[in-house]
Amino acid sequence: MSNRFSKLTALELLAVVIFIVVLAFGFLSFKAWLLGLILGWFGVTLGFWKNLVIIVLIDLILGGISSSSKK
Repeated sequence: MSNRFSKLTALELLAVVIFIVVLAFGFLSFKAWLLGLILGWFGVTLGFWKNLVIIVLIDLILGGISSSSKK
């Protein structure tokens, strides 16, 4: 079975990696914006970057819990 990425040039592979990073950042940014919106309903105002850090930390904690419980 051949590898899907073995026929890509270096530039195409770089474009794929950049696309994946931009997609991941966009998804995390959306979650951070949504957290800011929900916290705003309760009168809590945090900056975007603080919301982003909260989302990343929660994802790290919950991702570790879910992967460790599925042994």
